[in-house]
Amino acid sequence: MAKRYDVIVVGAGPAGLVAAKAAGENGFDVALLERKSDLTVMDRACGQTLDSANEYLHHDLYRCNVRDKRLCFPAHGFSVKYDGPYRNAYSWLCYSPNGTRIQAGVVEEQKKKGDYGKVTAICDIEILFRCLLEEAKAYSVDAFPRINVQKVTTTAEGVKVEGSGQSFEGRYLIAAECVLHPSSYHR
Repeated sequence: MAKRYDVIVVGAGPAGLVAAKAAGENGFDVALLERKSDLTVMDRACGQTLDSANEYLHHDLYRCNVRDKRLCFPAHGFSVKYDGPYRNAYSWLCYSPNGTRIQAGVVEEQKKKGDYGKVTAICDIEILFRCLLEEAKAYSVDAFPRINVQKVTTTAEGVKVEGSGQSFEGRYLIAAECVLHPSSYHR
């Protein structure tokens, strides 16, 4: 018989790790399922940046608290441990599908503004994953690597999640797998 959890989180990227940490921190029994064998490894392309530090993107500003080694999101009332390096970026550049160049910030002008002029911060995503996983485990979150979820069934008591020959039961399910994950294409 599978162990029952209050919450099952599928996906151990930033969203899944934060969701598992928050649920565990609030007293829920949490299972965190991840297809990778090492939850702290980034095995695909990633910009490794945080959203704008000086614009209310997602109705929040973030702060890199170097003194306490935390990334803080004050409007949403939480922070996460981050003890790795980060680098301020004062502009970013991308191209739309039709080739239109889109640039935010002019490096020389933004640098004159100091910390407020940065448009983002670039962090080491694997260190961030490690820190988030450590925090989640401190709240008794059970992490299960190498679980490729293949089936989710609604039950009278919640959900049953099956994958890689294992079964998990819970009251709630948080699907936090990457948008690039094949299971996301079928929604």
